[in-house]
This record gives sequence, structure tokens and C-alpha cells, in this order.
Amino acid sequence: MGSILSKEPKFVGKGRTQHQVGSEVGYLPLRTDFEVEYDNAAEEDIAEVEMFHTDTPEKREKKLNALRLYDFKLSERERRKQFAIERGLYDWKKISEKEKKRTKIERELFQKYRPFARFLDSQEEFEQFMNGIIQRN
Repeated sequence: MGSILSKEPKFVGKGRTQHQVGSEVGYLPLRTDFEVEYDNAAEEDIAEVEMFHTDTPEKREKKLNALRLYDFKLSERERRKQFAIERGLYDWKKISEKEKKRTKIERELFQKYRPFARFLDSQEEFEQFMNGIIQRN
């Protein structure tokens, strides 16, 4: 019985292992996490927050607001991370290969309509949306 270190790496295409996918953009597939996240310094805002029994109601409310803001930042960080993972946005090489196959007009349309992807439920739904846009042009 070998150790986990003696296992052969799993290749996912063009000589890249599953551990290398997304490494160009700081994606860590084994942790399903990114090296640098949205609002990476959010923790600094609450690092010094301490609650005391002697705090005035105004001071206590100010500290609670800081914690609420931090909670919002964490929620937004998680939402953005899930968006990127679900749509495979961390695999830059795969995205780049798809882009190269598109015509110049298609690339321009994708670039123009990319912000609307966040309103759709999946990458497939966005692709269908874009196919409709391309057919109209």
C-alpha cells in the first residue's frame, strides 16, 4: 500500500495535472479556494474590534455595524467564489482556447455581454443566451 505521495498525477489535458488547472489565476483546486480573494483585507477592518460591558450604546452599535459589514463582505466573497468555480472561470487556458475559436465579431459580442452572465443561473444558460445574440447579428 503506497502513500498518497506515490500516486501518479491525474492529467486533465495537454500535459496539465488537475493540480495545475487554474494555477495561472491563483486557484487552488484541492482547497477549492483562491490565493487572493475578493476584498482580501476585509479581516483587517474587524481585527481590533472588542466588545466590552462598559461600551456605550452608540459605540456598541458602531462595532456591531462593523461586524455586519464584515459579514456582508464574507457573503459577497463566497458568492463570487462560487460564481467563478461554477462557471469554470479559473481555467484560463480552456477559456483562452474557446476564445481563439470564435470570430472577431463573436469575441466582441461576448466581451460586450459578459457582465450579464451574473444574472443567469449557469454558464450553459449564458452560452445559450450568447448563441441567440450571435444568430441575430
